[in-house]
Amino acid sequence: MAYKPLAHIPTHLISGILGVGKSSALLALIQQQPPEEVWAVLINEFAPAGMDALLLQDQVPQDAKVTFAEVAGGCACCLANLPFKVALNRLLRQTRPDRVLIEATGLSHTRELKHLLTGPEYAQVLDLQSVMTLVDARQLTQYAQHPLWIGQVQAADCLVANKTDVYQAEDYQNLQAWQMRAGLADKPCYLVSQGRVHLQWLMQPAVQEANKAPTPLFSPIISASSSSAYQAASITSTVRLTLSREQLAASWQTWYQQQQKTWGTHIRVKARLSNMQACYHLQAVGAEYQLDVLPLEKSSPLSSMQRIEVIAVAAKEDIQNALTLWAQELGILDEA
Repeated sequence: MAYKPLAHIPTHLISGILGVGKSSALLALIQQQPPEEVWAVLINEFAPAGMDALLLQDQVPQDAKVTFAEVAGGCACCLANLPFKVALNRLLRQTRPDRVLIEATGLSHTRELKHLLTGPEYAQVLDLQSVMTLVDARQLTQYAQHPLWIGQVQAADCLVANKTDVYQAEDYQNLQAWQMRAGLADKPCYLVSQGRVHLQWLMQPAVQEANKAPTPLFSPIISASSSSAYQAASITSTVRLTLSREQLAASWQTWYQQQQKTWGTHIRVKARLSNMQACYHLQAVGAEYQLDVLPLEKSSPLSSMQRIEVIAVAAKEDIQNALTLWAQELGILDEA
């Protein structure tokens, strides 16, 4: 096999606020992978235990030439870049990929990540192409002066308005007006549902820009400091569920609604659970939640892995306690 140099590898950065559909977009891109290419996927997780790679591996064919790696525990930039660079460098050496995809945490500083990937350390190794930021037109006023979200959309080379299947007519009007008001009319904005993005949208070079503070777009509904209030907790176990799908769905909906009453709508939950019949993917953000069922033979070799991850505007101890109580109800906690 010929030696493949690590030079000018096409690289794509996907960003967007929590729950906007980044992982769905990443899966859609992976499904467009040319069979002759080797891809490396790096996922930056805010929570201490990675979740997205586990969920994606369940849905990617086991013979696909895709290698996943994670950087858990916070935004890469807030971690002084070191864990991110270590994970990226290791992934590049191990896979020598034809293409790199990076999913940033929903609380990431996209502009800083963009500068890192185009800086001197990676200038000859990576070829950063169009940075894609996903938005939800229904949330435009909600995140009005949220500095992370503003930075994400301003650093983007193209925007993707996801979840159009649940938009109302006014959401499309608000999206167009927002682009004009925010000075983003020159950025392509693609309308999709279920994260169905196209790889071709990312094939242009990333636009270089000065490192500047995000500019407020319009009057806030969330305070600019609210991002610092987000905390995360997770539970990992190897004890399978004994509940049926119906029992799991009822337990999850009751628990999630209780937490919304306690913590408000700024909450995101992801879980991967399995019994002897199937593997279940649970995802919720705000008022939206879904449960997907995968046959065990289509799930990853880690089919007995149970993991739940919660990110919310609440004290970390409170999140962990609520999560532990639910895991006890589900019967998945490992025996001490």
